[in-house]
Amino acid sequence: MLASATDHYRRQQRITAAALALLRRGDWRDARRIAEVVALFQLQAAQDAIDSIDPMLAEQGIEAAPVAAPAAAAAFAGTAMDGRPLVSLFEQATSAGAAALMAATQIQDSARAAAGVSIVTRPRVGYVRMLNPPSCSRCVILAGRFYRWSGGFQRHPGCDCRHIPSTENVAGDLTTDPMEYYRSLDEAGRIKLAGSKANYQAIEDGADLAQVVNIYRRGRNGGLSLAQPSSPLERQYGLKFTTAGSTDRSRFAQQQVGLGLRDAARSDGVRRRLMPESLYANAESREQALEMLRANGWIVDLEAVGRGRSSLSSTVRRERNERRRERRLASAGDTRVDLDTLRAAVLRMRAERLSR
Repeated sequence: MLASATDHYRRQQRITAAALALLRRGDWRDARRIAEVVALFQLQAAQDAIDSIDPMLAEQGIEAAPVAAPAAAAAFAGTAMDGRPLVSLFEQATSAGAAALMAATQIQDSARAAAGVSIVTRPRVGYVRMLNPPSCSRCVILAGRFYRWSGGFQRHPGCDCRHIPSTENVAGDLTTDPMEYYRSLDEAGRIKLAGSKANYQAIEDGADLAQVVNIYRRGRNGGLSLAQPSSPLERQYGLKFTTAGSTDRSRFAQQQVGLGLRDAARSDGVRRRLMPESLYANAESREQALEMLRANGWIVDLEAVGRGRSSLSSTVRRERNERRRERRLASAGDTRVDLDTLRAAVLRMRAERLSR
């Protein structure tokens, strides 16, 4: 990890911690006082974020002078990140804990916004997402990913991840690796991050961390996207499936085509993937479990993905050409009908002339 990025992280943590310590000394219902305190620390966090960009770029050997002066740090203080006055935001706090969470989020958002603006002013520079452990699963799978200057910074309330300014050709050298973070946890931490013991076992057996985490992206019950058993057989054996990441354009579909488990013809809707929990319950051996993990896309086979992507692309081109040919034939058919109609009209006119 960059020493300058680590130092910046620690300064930001100290700024947030100092703000929360000061807020705890007063009444959490006093929205005006909280807003004044938060604005003060927003200013400090934003200024530190702006000042940290040059040292982090220099440590990576990147020269990218700004082509315009970013806004002063004061521009990022005194207002909530959704544009409303801070007082209006803190008037909605329902407890001391809620007020503290709002305060920390606004301070961290100010720092991110200031860093983002400073990055935009530098040609060719984007950013890499850096974790601040402990981190949630949604943040972990985004760690180390390079984003263009225009890429939005996805975060949740209380998220304290940061921008590391970089260019794409050196971003991979930064040690912000989701699996490194995963390996740094004990077994209980890994199970919590994975979502269940079965998911944890799948990752330990080689399943892709992002694939496992992303199954909980949509749906009800806290974002779970697990499909309900839809057939008597599923209900009888208590099988669990997910439809997340299973469309025709997904890596799962490409891998299945590459493994010969489905043809390259486009299907209607999405396919269902057996969850690791049900997979392990029905596997008769470790070898079969690994085979099922691969078949359901939890273990990524890059060679199969490449073969499947090529086959699917060929199918898409073939179907597109067939549709074009059908449209041309239909258009030609319409033209023949028009010509026949015109010829009949001409003959009718001739007949009328002759009859006169």
